[in-house]
Amino acid sequence: MKATIALDIGAMHLRATLTPKAPGWGLRAARAVGVKLRRTSKPVESTESTVTETGHWTPGATRDQTLAALLEAAAQALQALRARHPASLDGCRLTVRTGVSSSYVGVAAMDVSSSSAHSDHPLRSIAKALSQEALGAEAAGHEVRWRIQADQAHLCVITLDAALIAGLQALAQAQQMKLASCQPAIAALLDGELEHSRRQRDARTLVWTERDAAGRRHAALTFVRVVNGSAVNAWRTLTPAPSNAGDPWLQPALDRFLIASGAALDEQVVPCTWPPAPRDAPELAA
Repeated sequence: MKATIALDIGAMHLRATLTPKAPGWGLRAARAVGVKLRRTSKPVESTESTVTETGHWTPGATRDQTLAALLEAAAQALQALRARHPASLDGCRLTVRTGVSSSYVGVAAMDVSSSSAHSDHPLRSIAKALSQEALGAEAAGHEVRWRIQADQAHLCVITLDAALIAGLQALAQAQQMKLASCQPAIAALLDGELEHSRRQRDARTLVWTERDAAGRRHAALTFVRVVNGSAVNAWRTLTPAPSNAGDPWLQPALDRFLIASGAALDEQVVPCTWPPAPRDAPELAA
């Protein structure tokens, strides 16, 4: 199995983490023999370990300029990994997770309990209309995905910038790697929170933030409310960026979302900062 590089992309910086390939059956067998004979011979050990590189960029005046700067930072991070790794990385798998600066999460309230409501065409039209309302002209450049929620009363929509996917595909080819996957990081996190909420039969609000180049919270915020295993409301908004003195804008924005969602102000809040700090659980950045 080839080595894998996980590329986590935020609003203004990224992290590339190389995980060495898993040992083949021959090395596994040698290790097993090494363990059994450790009293008479030295076990076989791997000299490879996880390697991480980071990159930063400054957003440009246009989305194209920002994307070009992002891809250049990604290329430099991948080249740095090559320089640090003893073996060739040609043919390795590149898995990408992106932040909300390249994606959008929305929820539409609608009755989808009947089988006729599950038709692909009307659901696609609703998902596109929701993304266009939130993103404007930018929505035309996004791939749209949707999922009917467990309560049969809401449609969750997640989009991803198609130009970013194309740029990453070209980058992987130029690096002689394979783009194995590219998805919004919030999608996997939301799946986990939906399952936890379903099992606990509770309500919770996900607060998604991203780090800027200085490590503070980026101005973009995303809120998603989950009730009994279904996403029932979502907002994406911008606030003034926090300063060294603190972040007086985050809590009022959260309170407005909770009130608009009909939730209690003391509802369970699940904070997540993207990308998470290495070896740290996701936490909300001040």
